[in-house]
Amino acid sequence: MIHREALKTARELLTSRPGEALSLARRVADSSQSDTGSIAEAHRVAALALRRLGRDGEAEQAELHAITASAGDPDLQKAAVALLDNELHVAEPILRARLKAVPHDVAAIRMLAELAGRIGRNQDAENLLRRALELAPAFTAARSNLATVLHRQHRTEEALAELDKLRRDDPGNPGHGVLRAAVLSRVGDFDEALALYEEVLKTASHWFLQVWR
Repeated sequence: MIHREALKTARELLTSRPGEALSLARRVADSSQSDTGSIAEAHRVAALALRRLGRDGEAEQAELHAITASAGDPDLQKAAVALLDNELHVAEPILRARLKAVPHDVAAIRMLAELAGRIGRNQDAENLLRRALELAPAFTAARSNLATVLHRQHRTEEALAELDKLRRDDPGNPGHGVLRAAVLSRVGDFDEALALYEEVLKTASHWFLQVWR
C-alpha cells in the first residue's frame, strides 16, 4: 500500500517536478519489499519522467524493465500458459481485466494483440501493437509482431519498414531475417529472399534447430 501511494504521488509530480518523480519511482523499483506490480509501475513512471527530462535512452531501458517485471505477474503468466495451449477463451478475459486495471501494461497489450491475430482480427492486432510501440518504442518483439501482421495484410512496404528498424535495433536476431525473406518472397524478390535464408543458415543454423526441434 505504501509503495502504491508513493507511485501515485510520483505520477502527480510528473508534469511539474519530473526529477522528483523519477527519484521516487526508482526508490520503489529498487525496494526489496516491492511486489511485481509495483516494480513494473515504478519503471513505467520512471520512463515517463525520463522522457520529460529528455533522457530518451534511459527511458527506453526503463520501459523494457517495466515489460520484464510485468511478465512476472501471476495473472499474465496464466494468460501466457493459456495462449501456449491455445485456450484463447481463458486468456482473453484475463488480459482484458489486466488492461482495465493497468492500461499501460505493454506486455499485456502485446499478448492481447497476439490473441487478436490468431483469430484473424488483424486490424485490432495492429492497433494494439502500435499502442505498445507508442509506449515502448524499443520493444522489438512487438515490432516484429507488427511486421508480421502487416505482412498478413499484404502491406509489404510497411512491413519492410518495420523490419528495417529491427535490422538496425536488433541485428543479431535471425528471426527478423527469416520474416524479411518471407515478405520478399511474397512480392517475387526471390533472389534477395534466398540470400537471406542462406545467410541465416550460415550464421545461425542453431536457431533453425531450436525452432523446429
